[in-house]
Amino acid sequence: MLLGDATGNLGLADGLVPLAVCVGATLAALAASRYAPLRRWSFFCVAAAYAASAAQRVYAPAFAPHHVALLPHNAFTITAIVARPGGIVGGQATLLLEAQSLQRGGGTDDLHGLIRVSIRHVRKGWRRGQLVRGRLRLHTPRAFGTPGEFDMARHFARRNVYVTAFLDDDDDLDLVGELPPESYIDSGRRRIAQAFHEHLVDPDAAVLASLIIGDDQPLPPALRQAFNSAGIGHVLSISGLHMSLVALTSFRLLRWLLGRSERLLLFTSVPKTAALLSAVPLVVYAMLAGANAATLRSAVMAILVTGGILLDREARLSNSLAAAALVVVLLSPGATAEVSFQLSFAAVLGIAIAMQRFWLWWPSVEEAMFLRLRREWWVAWARPAAASLAVSVGAMSATLPLAAYHFNQISLIAPLANAVVVPVLGDAGVIVGLLAALAVVFVPALAAPLITVAGLIIRVGLRLTDLFAAVPFAAVRIVTPTWGELGLCYAAFGCVVLATGRNRRCLLWSIAVIATADVAVAYQRRAYPGALRVSFLSVGQGDCAVLELPDGEVMVVDGGGLGDGTFDVGERVVAPFLWQRRIARVDYVVATHPDWDHFGGLRFVAEQFRPREVWTSGAGSPRQGYLAFETAAAEAGALHLIVRRGDRWNLSGVDVRVVGPAHLDPAKDNDASVVLRLEWHGTSVLLTGDIEAPAEAEIVGASELDVRSTLLKIPHHGSKTSSTMAFLDTVAPPVAVLSAGFENRFGFPYPEIVGRYTARGIDLWRTDLHGTVTLLVDSDGQVHLDSVFARAPSVTSR
Repeated sequence: MLLGDATGNLGLADGLVPLAVCVGATLAALAASRYAPLRRWSFFCVAAAYAASAAQRVYAPAFAPHHVALLPHNAFTITAIVARPGGIVGGQATLLLEAQSLQRGGGTDDLHGLIRVSIRHVRKGWRRGQLVRGRLRLHTPRAFGTPGEFDMARHFARRNVYVTAFLDDDDDLDLVGELPPESYIDSGRRRIAQAFHEHLVDPDAAVLASLIIGDDQPLPPALRQAFNSAGIGHVLSISGLHMSLVALTSFRLLRWLLGRSERLLLFTSVPKTAALLSAVPLVVYAMLAGANAATLRSAVMAILVTGGILLDREARLSNSLAAAALVVVLLSPGATAEVSFQLSFAAVLGIAIAMQRFWLWWPSVEEAMFLRLRREWWVAWARPAAASLAVSVGAMSATLPLAAYHFNQISLIAPLANAVVVPVLGDAGVIVGLLAALAVVFVPALAAPLITVAGLIIRVGLRLTDLFAAVPFAAVRIVTPTWGELGLCYAAFGCVVLATGRNRRCLLWSIAVIATADVAVAYQRRAYPGALRVSFLSVGQGDCAVLELPDGEVMVVDGGGLGDGTFDVGERVVAPFLWQRRIARVDYVVATHPDWDHFGGLRFVAEQFRPREVWTSGAGSPRQGYLAFETAAAEAGALHLIVRRGDRWNLSGVDVRVVGPAHLDPAKDNDASVVLRLEWHGTSVLLTGDIEAPAEAEIVGASELDVRSTLLKIPHHGSKTSSTMAFLDTVAPPVAVLSAGFENRFGFPYPEIVGRYTARGIDLWRTDLHGTVTLLVDSDGQVHLDSVFARAPSVTSR
């Protein structure tokens, strides 16, 4: 099932599903209940085919009639029920609405399906079950189309969300129905969260709510980064620790209560009865905490342990873990693509393997050190402390490669931080927090003091987290590892804990040799590519180009920027692309001009990739975002160069010339853009920023400039104020690349401008339609053009 689900997630199910069904049916027919291995293989093929098909249908569903996803991308008046209210952060929130009806043409049509609505300014308190009506402009979620990015569209699809909308203000949503009575689960969850926020301040209240009820309200970015740097971000998710505490506490309490009855002691098995009844609070808490992968896994495993007690069977970890994975995949097709699924199951496997080795090794340690005969105070703590460290090392070893792949960061201080912080937040904080949650629901008089104590524990835990995160080199950023490198990491872990003696040494030496060769090849490809690669990143409504020069130097021209900065394009799109390209250091950063959609992502690039030089036109901006970028560049030690027309460099054999601006005019923001022309092996690229008609005319009129280019980055996203006929005739590009957001609100590019390019026979590539567009000029001067979406690669001679 897991293999089939992963196949569907990777988009490989089209040909494999019918093949697997045919093979399974053939094997089943051949087996005819006589040959057991064939029966097992036939079942295997059918199960994998079913899971692959189910996962594939998540991303390409056949929508039923009247589904909201079938509506055109337009504005409609829709009545819907609030399915899930999101947490409010900085006045912003998201609502998940279940569509009910559509008003159109003076009538009302039935409608169904989920709509994810992002609201910039929230003033109302939204609750599950409210009936609302508003005019929503619908959109289909779509990935940017940049390699390395987190695919939000597929993430939404796994939650049955295929339509999104945006509202500037929630006053545009009207409450049109009576508020229905809340379920006990929703009521308890709301009351607990409300009590936490009444008695504690943020972020303490938000952390406690995340620990106890799985509240998905986002934490402040600085705090979230501190948890990640310390390597303890997992403590914020509800998982096995919480479930085991609930299950064990319920079991012991129920066993004690039932044991007070002589009749029950005589006629029933009290331990079995207590185990059966303890499943009730376990399921209730799982529902209260939300059915994410880690919670569901823990709940299923705990219930299976309970079943083992009832049936007098030993609960085997491999069986319970496999059953939990099966339940998760059946309930949530495509779950294997979820980071939480991968980390949760990897952590449990790592712990199981490490502890298996630990219990084989620890008796020899006790014998060698005569621990059972010694009376020092520390002896009693030796085994629990060693076991706790083994658990931490096993979980970290199993999850570290995945964390490196998904987050491009590894925490070097994680073993120590886990040993210190997890007992505070994960043990004491969870225990007192659970007691406080119970008090809120059943004994309100005790809630306030318990919440206060829990808040003090949370404050201590957060302080410790900050101290660990502040240690120099507590965490390091790394480039994205390949699947082969992940395999080497897990092979090394398996050899250390499973192999013995000479076999272990031979295997580890073999892995070390392969890893060394892999590092050498990767370094050679990164340091000496021998080609010019220009990638025009799809960053929404903005500009960003990454230039990889023939001798390994890297230049980033602009960094995109969306909305009000709550979505950091530099962190979420540009940096993942660089890491995916194995780029750990940027040599040059060019901020063409201080418009948000050009510099918004550069602060993160400056912080994480520490450029040697930053080029600007000298135009400043009072915006905090631009000041933050300048500060980050200065702290990174970058040399700030103000460039003007006529400046020229030879970088890795590439001729780089500044075409504009000739002078700085503060009144003309766009026309002050830095314009660069690069040439290598006869292929030239003109990067134009946001210049408009006056700057284009100035460039055309400068007789000393040669701006004829193989590829033109279309000025100002294809607006009416740019791409004049004289400019296009002078540049005469065979190829042009337009950077714009998909269905952007500005209407870029204008059809008239697109017509100017097509009328001249210019091959037009667009990031809004084709995703990231890449120009590759190899050492022979051959030009290769490629894109992520919908267009086959093309090859053009110089």
